[in-house]
Amino acid sequence: MSLKCICESILGTIDCWQEVSITKKNVIKKLCEKQIPQNLIILIQIK
Repeated sequence: MSLKCICESILGTIDCWQEVSITKKNVIKKLCEKQIPQNLIILIQIK
């Protein structure tokens, strides 16, 4: 899943993180806001 997809899903424009908890979404949203590299986002997704 691309960083764009993750960030957009948190904003409600892409429904690709439907099963992710709100807590995880908030963490990822903060990372998106800081423009963390995509590979770190993927590591979080795997956890």
